Amino acid sequence: MPVIQIDPDRSADCLTIGWRLPAGADAVWAHLQDVDALSEWLGRPLTFDSRLGGEIIVDHADSYLCRSEVLAIDGHSAELTWSFPDEPTSRIAVAVTAGDLGGDLGGEGPSADGTSASGTSADGTSTSGRSADGGDEKAPSVLTLRHLGLGDLIDSYATGWLTHLSFFEASLAGTPLPWEQFWPLCETFDRLLDRTGR
Repeated sequence: MPVIQIDPDRSADCLTIGWRLPAGADAVWAHLQDVDALSEWLGRPLTFDSRLGGEIIVDHADSYLCRSEVLAIDGHSAELTWSFPDEPTSRIAVAVTAGDLGGDLGGEGPSADGTSASGTSADGTSTSGRSADGGDEKAPSVLTLRHLGLGDLIDSYATGWLTHLSFFEASLAGTPLPWEQFWPLCETFDRLLDRTGR
């Protein structure tokens, strides 16, 4: 399984998921921003402006809209607001790092406050020995997602993000999953997480 970290930290009100992907960081980052691919793994994009201050609106089915504002974007990391009509506004931070981190995120990706800890110095050179632009595209990469401010929704979002990231990986591989599999896969992740005592 490509999941290398699931951490629903209730004291910090932060869900962190690390997902190993069999593609380079540049390819993964490009796929995250591919508006045509978005409907294969997250929902139907109505508005997609991934520039700083831009707005992203995604229809998650039957006009259930999530609205996001891009708060920060730098290299292979971004921070956005996350707002559904029946939930408090929360924030997501996503980062893609080159290399197979073997199950230990080692501080890579955005920190709990959304800042980047990607291992790149002020002059753009990598402090981790990898190229700052994502390195070898045949090497695996790690997508780190942090969702902050979820409160009591942290468990349901853990299940939801694991499902969406499964769909993302399939889309990245060019073999998108049928949406009819979304809820059955959610239920499977729910049972697995209940067994692990999340």
